[in-house]
Amino acid sequence: MSGPDVPSLDPEEALQLTQRGGTLVCLGLPAGREFGVDLRSYTVGDRFGGMKMIPTQGVHFLVFGTDLDRTGCFVSLAPSEVAVFRWDAAVELLLPLAPAEAAPHAAAASSLSLDASLGPYPLGTWGEWAALTQHIS
Repeated sequence: MSGPDVPSLDPEEALQLTQRGGTLVCLGLPAGREFGVDLRSYTVGDRFGGMKMIPTQGVHFLVFGTDLDRTGCFVSLAPSEVAVFRWDAAVELLLPLAPAEAAPHAAAASSLSLDASLGPYPLGTWGEWAALTQHIS
């Protein structure tokens, strides 16, 4: 995938960004829901499992829901960190998993087993997002 938001990367560059960046694993988010990080949001499909290559400087805004009802939260990720969320249909929220429950999913993401279901962070928007959030701590 390439375009203005996701530059063309050779396989080695993509691997390095995946391994050094943060990852959000989103379990059970229904197809047709909105999911976004920072300045972009997308309608997810059946194979969506989260986002990879997330820059680890500063905070990110995670948003999810529908066209009519969206919820968001701020997240901060360390290099190579994997944060795992699960869709809770009863409250219609992505909720973080407890560390013990998240561990096997984080390990799968770190080993690249989930790579095909993780979309790339829109790297073309990073500079704008960083400028907007540079004073948030």
